[in-house]
Order: sequence, then structure tokens, then C-alpha cells
Amino acid sequence: MFGSTPMLQNDVAFQPLALALALATGSTVLVALTRQDRLRPQTLAVLLVLLPPSFVALWSANPLTIVAGWAIYDLVLAAGHIAASGWDRTVIRSLIFGGLATLLLWGGTLLSVGEGDSSLWRLMTPSDAQLALWTAAGVLRLWIYPLHLAAPDGYDSSPSLVPFLMSPVLGWGLCLRLVSINGGSFPGSTWVPTLAALTLGLGGLLAWSSKSPRAMLPWISMEVTGAVLLAAVLAGDNASVVISSGCVAWTLGTMVLFSTDGLRPEAPWWNIPALIGALVLLGLPLPRGSASPAAGLGAPARGGPLCRGAAFFFGNLFLVASLARWLLTPSSFPGLSRYWQMAAYGAGLGVAALLLLISGLYPALLVGGVTFPALGTSLATPGLAGWLVWVISLALGGVLAWQEGNVRDRIEFLLDAIHDFLRLEWLYDVVVGAMDRGLGAIRAADEVVGGAGALLWSLLLFLLLLLIWTSR
Repeated sequence: MFGSTPMLQNDVAFQPLALALALATGSTVLVALTRQDRLRPQTLAVLLVLLPPSFVALWSANPLTIVAGWAIYDLVLAAGHIAASGWDRTVIRSLIFGGLATLLLWGGTLLSVGEGDSSLWRLMTPSDAQLALWTAAGVLRLWIYPLHLAAPDGYDSSPSLVPFLMSPVLGWGLCLRLVSINGGSFPGSTWVPTLAALTLGLGGLLAWSSKSPRAMLPWISMEVTGAVLLAAVLAGDNASVVISSGCVAWTLGTMVLFSTDGLRPEAPWWNIPALIGALVLLGLPLPRGSASPAAGLGAPARGGPLCRGAAFFFGNLFLVASLARWLLTPSSFPGLSRYWQMAAYGAGLGVAALLLLISGLYPALLVGGVTFPALGTSLATPGLAGWLVWVISLALGGVLAWQEGNVRDRIEFLLDAIHDFLRLEWLYDVVVGAMDRGLGAIRAADEVVGGAGALLWSLLLFLLLLLIWTSR
């Protein structure tokens, strides 16, 4: 028990994350009531049961509470996947990667046992090894590339299972906790930016190269995760501001966008939440102090690595094209014919869209406990080069979306090959096959010692005992 007991702490810095997660779940339920593919009772129960362990992990006062919250959350999430689609690879991978993240968190906590360190987060003075293990646990929870195999990608049929995509919120909660005990900066600055830039660039490419619009939505979410993570590392002492505002934007923007299936020209008012969600995922309106997506583009101009700016540029370019492709897809939603359906749909998406606008224009109303820099400072952070390259990436992304049909038809075979290669499913199969062959020798030995050969070993031991007894 790490010398402690499970404890909760009402920390104001985590209230925006908990509010966004609760609102995303409630809005999904309301929107599902208006659709034909309504949630089944068992799936609805799982969605509601996911909230308590999430809140326990967010408001934990010590590592033991997070370990317990994560373990319960993984079991409930696996039950939800089984209730929704039965046993599949998503269930197994979510349990494996979730358990690995929990073990890393556990291992970092064991390093402090016996050293007289406090078990409370706010009183900790962690070592570099502890921060490294805890950062790895938080990053693993974010489903960043190439640790994205746990992210569910089978949502072609029902957008009502959006809360199953919200597991990264727990990872953001741990990252925010680590920033608070690391002096305000994001730990792991030597290797986290590389993974974040890789997630940002390849996430956008994976989204745009997907065959169907619905299949690219988890990749859009992964691309935005990489953008927020890289901005948090580059923000220095303002990392907590970036994580809080970025996590709220990611959670609500993902929910609003995933709960719709394209624009409806006959009902323009119902398209406003989807447009707001798409703009927020692009970084508009620019939140004060969040370093904005353009901050990464300005890094090369300030002497930073060129690869980070390139990742921001191409990731943003493909993100614009992917969002435009999703919004321009003909909607299959039959429409709202009853007043209660209009009220449920409007409340589910309208409140979330309004909260997104508030968090972007004036985040201090939502994100408390942190100090936001002045607006002029936020706008000057990327520099002229960053803003210019960011605008160019938006413009080229719009051109790519405009020529979507012509470009995709000509390179469709190449896009499919690139998408299959970058998904790393082949690498997963190779690793599993190698492990299976490696365990073959162990299974053969077990078969000889404890399987079919157990009777022969028993007879041999009996004969040895008999010889020893008769030789006396």
C-alpha cells in the first residue's frame, strides 16, 4: 500500500478536466437518445460507471489512489467494449497497455518506499527515475504514436461510444500532476517532444489517408493530442495552462465532432456545434497562454529543431483536409422531428460548444488555479515565422480539401499502402509471432516436465526410490 491509504484532494486545477469528461459523457447520452442507434442499457450503464474511477484518478492525493482508479477504469472499459462489440483486439490491447501504464506508475512509486519521502503528491520531491517512469505512464495513457495500438478504431457504425475514446483524459490528469511537482514544467523534455512531434505529423497523415470518414476520427484525435503535448513541453513554466486548456478543448472538441456525421445544408443551425468543434481542434479561437499550435512552428526560427516545425506544418495541413472531408460528407442523420429530440440534441451539443467558446476566448472562467499570461505575450510567442507558416499550412490544407476527389483518386493505392504501413499492425503481428515462437520452447519443456511426461517422471522417481530402498 506504499505506506499510505487511498485519499482524495479537491484540487481546483483538475476541475476543468473532470467537468469536460462529465459533460462529454452526458452529452453523448443525450445525443444518443435522438438517434436510431440508441445506446443499449448495458452500454449506457458502463458509460456512467466509467465516471467515478475517472474522478478518483483525477482528484487523487497520492499515487496509490491513481493506481486504484486506473485499474478499476481499465476493467470497466474492457467490459464496455465487450458489451458494445464483444471480445476483439481492442479489449485485449486496452487491457495490456492500460496495465502497462499502471505498472509503470506503480514502479515509480516503489522507488520512494523506504526513503522517507511523503506519499502525498503536494509534498513529494521525486527523483529523476521516478519522474521518468511516471511520465512514461502518463504518455502511454495518451495513446500517442507509436503507442497507439490501444486506441479503438472500429467506430464506423455508431458515434454514440465517444466516451470510450476518453481514456487519454486520465493521462492528462497524471501529466498535470507531474507538472505541479516538477516546478511548473513538463518532465521528460529530452524524449517527449520527439514522440509528440511524431504523433502530430503522422496522426494527420493517418487521418487523411483513411478510406472512410468515420475511420479517420480517432486519428484526428491522436493528431490533436500530439499538438497539445508538444505545446505543453515548449511552454516551459506555463505547461499547466496548456494541459488544462488543451485537454478541455481536446475532450469537448472530440465529442462534438464525433457526435455528428457531416453538415446538414437543410438545417444550418444544427451545424454550428460541429463547426465550433472543428475550429477548436485546429486551435481556433486561440486560447490565451496555451502557446497555440503556431508555437511549435516558431520553434525552428528560435533555434529549435526543424523536424518539430515540419511536424506541425504537415500535421496541421492534413488535419485541415481531414476535418473538411468529415464536415463535407453527406449526413445520414434522419433529422429531428419531435420537440424533445430537438431539446436533447441542442442541450447535448449546444452546451459543449458554448463551453468550448468560453474556454477559448476567456479560459480563466473555466481553468482556475493558474495564472494566464497577457494576450500580447501569447500572440508574440510563436513569432512572425510561426504565424506565417501556420497560415500557409491552413491555406494548403484548404487547397488539398478542395482538390480532394482529384488527388485521392490518383494516389488511392499509395495512400492505402502508406496507411497500412504507418498503423504498425504488421509490426504488432511480427512481435506477437516472435513471442509465440519464443514461448514454444518453454511450452515444449512444460509438456515434458508437467504435461504428458508427468507420469513418466513419476514412475522414474518411484523406481529410484525403490532401488534405494532395496539396496539397503
